Amino acid sequence: MDREYLDSMVDREMLLLEARARGLDTDATVIRQLEAAQRQHLSQRYQWEIIGPKVQIGPKEIERGFHDMGFDRERLLSRILIKGGERDAQAVFDQLKAGRAFTDAVREYAGNDPTTDETGKVGWIGLTGLKGFKIQQPEFTSLAIGEPMLHRQAPGVWQISRFDEDREAQLQTYRDEIVKLLTTEQWWRRTEEEIEVLRQTYGTRYHPEAVQTLIQRVEERRSELTEEQGMQPLYTFADGDTITAADFLTRIREVKGTAAVTDSALIVDMLAEKELLHPYLFNREGRERGWLEEEDFITWRAHTFSGLLLDQLMQAEVEDRVDLSEDNLRAYYVDNREDFRVGETVRIEELHVKDEATARQLRDEVSAGASFAEILGRPGMASFGKHKRGGTMILQSHLDEAFPELFESAFTAPVGELLGPVYVEAADSYAIIRVIVRQESRIKPFDEAKKSIEYLSRTEQSNKLVEAIMASVKDKYQDRIQIFDDRLEQRQRDQ
Repeated sequence: MDREYLDSMVDREMLLLEARARGLDTDATVIRQLEAAQRQHLSQRYQWEIIGPKVQIGPKEIERGFHDMGFDRERLLSRILIKGGERDAQAVFDQLKAGRAFTDAVREYAGNDPTTDETGKVGWIGLTGLKGFKIQQPEFTSLAIGEPMLHRQAPGVWQISRFDEDREAQLQTYRDEIVKLLTTEQWWRRTEEEIEVLRQTYGTRYHPEAVQTLIQRVEERRSELTEEQGMQPLYTFADGDTITAADFLTRIREVKGTAAVTDSALIVDMLAEKELLHPYLFNREGRERGWLEEEDFITWRAHTFSGLLLDQLMQAEVEDRVDLSEDNLRAYYVDNREDFRVGETVRIEELHVKDEATARQLRDEVSAGASFAEILGRPGMASFGKHKRGGTMILQSHLDEAFPELFESAFTAPVGELLGPVYVEAADSYAIIRVIVRQESRIKPFDEAKKSIEYLSRTEQSNKLVEAIMASVKDKYQDRIQIFDDRLEQRQRDQ
């Protein structure tokens, strides 16, 4: 243990002394946070130690899931990508439904999809490969071979696809996904079984009239329950313990926000079970098993409580005292204007390819009038910029680490000049660029820099407030602290 670490421990203890001196150890917010942390801790422990071992996925379950879930089938996918509006895609789709050869349409739109072969084939896919092609599982399962389907693949891009062949899949390919799905399913089933046992053990009784009260609040657009409504029991237990409608509303707001309670009795029931009943029963059983008296739990609870006390103290002494008013932010901006200076900026168009000869050819095309956007629409073209905006990108003189060759060329070229091929080592490619706009170094206006001003001002104020509270507690409690330097030195020698 070195002196710096020891000093940090001493600082922490002095802050805890101050928190307790202010009565934060009995503060309602801190107690509520500690109880919530304890509920979560015990609930998680119960699930992992009691329910987890009952979830067992063996070879027979995996084999059964492979067939029952549909992982045992792969299908050969072909597709056509059509750029434009839905009407254009629908017209092609209707032609295919009327008998037009799929390969004929593939040839017409071949330039839109560099991933397919000359017949439009993408390759074999299974259930885990559907998402990228916007194909739903029922379509994968039921669509006949050769039957086309139409999907919106991306803004302005439509996909007409079909399955050409089927084949038997290999279990090993999908084993991990099957195990994940079976584990989720079995975990849910074992949890429901455990909850049913615990409900019986503690005499749990459900009161649906409280659910109707909660729904009525939503229908009447009231933000709160009346005191009488809040006391309505949602669950009662044999020993007289109760979970009320108010308990439900408080907990759901904590995890779901103010609009969490809907006008659906089914959803309220599900939330009540998951967020209140399950944690309650897991905690109740954990207490019965003596978990609260275990040394590890007592240590965890003390550590968690100390952390919450420090958080509450820092909230009061630091977070609540930070001033981010408009006047204060403008004063910070005036005092630190140079911090908001940006270097020279250029906006360029850029595209790149792997070989220099192709790059020279593309430069000649641009010189002859072709646009960067037009060229980037071709298969195999790439850009570090935004494809939809013709490969445009912004370069700043103080951010030149990624592509130094582009920076060197762009910042020495006049606006409008076409440059390249420029070899870019990081991408092992040859780039063509053109400077569109150049902007000299400037200080950002207040409104443009406001988010940065807020962050920097908050950081500066927070640091000063932390220094102030530390100085205060050291002055107040330093005489209670005694450090035995000889023992520290002996410990360091022993290590």
